[in-house]
Amino acid sequence: MLSEQFFKDLDLWSQSSGRGDLKEIRALVEPLRDLYNPWVSHGDFVPWHVIIHGQQLVLIDGEHAWSGRPRYYDVAYFYHRVAISAARPDLAKIFLAEFKALLPKEEASSFDERFLPVIASRSIAGFYDATLFEDQKKVLDKHEQLRQIILSEDL
Repeated sequence: MLSEQFFKDLDLWSQSSGRGDLKEIRALVEPLRDLYNPWVSHGDFVPWHVIIHGQQLVLIDGEHAWSGRPRYYDVAYFYHRVAISAARPDLAKIFLAEFKALLPKEEASSFDERFLPVIASRSIAGFYDATLFEDQKKVLDKHEQLRQIILSEDL
């Protein structure tokens, strides 16, 4: 089952990160067990994979596309990468507000409940990713700031 594999991966990332303090944010992911809704995702949705072609925006670099990630994975990935890689949590917050404003009313009403577990899981993956960087302290500091934003639900 896709959700069980997702949770196995998540727990592996959490353990491999070497951080024993991710239990609180891991608890935020638990609702995905009931809310997991596999969705088609780009898998690497970031601003630098969007180009302008004539009058249209085009999404490129789709080799990570898959239909098994949870709904809103791309939104969480984009939010995470803007907040961390671009070091602009303020722009990530604006992006999320704009995204929510475009949702149909019935979907917007449950978005926060459905999004929080996905962004929390992406944050845990980010702590694991940080172990791959030479300058871990700088990357970990950014992830710690994002973790505090997620835990306070100030997305």
